[in-house]
Amino acid sequence: MINYDNNILHGLYYKDSEIIKNIEFTDLDIRISRMVYLEFNKRTEKEINADIRDLRNEFIKQFPIVDINRTHDITMEIFNLHNNYLKSKQVGTLKPKDLIIALTAKHHNATLITRDKDFNKVKDYISVKCI
Repeated sequence: MINYDNNILHGLYYKDSEIIKNIEFTDLDIRISRMVYLEFNKRTEKEINADIRDLRNEFIKQFPIVDINRTHDITMEIFNLHNNYLKSKQVGTLKPKDLIIALTAKHHNATLITRDKDFNKVKDYISVKCI
């Protein structure tokens, strides 16, 4: 399974040739986390042009949304990842929404595809492919 980060979705939506050439489209099990969906939708809602809003809404529908069902466990995992893993590596932190995106991928045994190099900080904890 593959989870796309928000920057990958936007790149695909805008037909960014750099992203398109670096994505392997052979994996048919591509999903997005609820957080990525909300981020993408936030930009869609701000769109003034109704036709573009409709196009964005149609585009996002092709990606199944995966959620985290064990809220308490994931909350503790975010806390532990932030405090124990990231601080021990002295690499700083990821934003809370990025931790949720990363741990949603981990929870579903998925690889997170992103352009955000900050995710390299957790590459040996979570399967991440930065393009």
